Amino acid sequence: MNRLWIAGALGGLGQTVVGVAATLLVDALAGGVAAGLPQTAQVLGAAGAAPLIARSSARHGRGVGLAFGRSPARGDVSR
Repeated sequence: MNRLWIAGALGGLGQTVVGVAATLLVDALAGGVAAGLPQTAQVLGAAGAAPLIARSSARHGRGVGLAFGRSPARGDVSR
């Protein structure tokens, strides 16, 4: 359980760091108006995917739901 907690914490930290870096990059390139777009896209994507992943987990089990949720990061969404 300790490894799972550490992995979750590091994953959350990494996601936050990337979100902040993307926000700063967009602010530097496009100005203040578009600075919130990376974080907005991240939140909306997670909110849209959560019900699909939950439904997949409920129907086919936790492992299948986790694999389904991870598939966009691996690039195999069509499977």
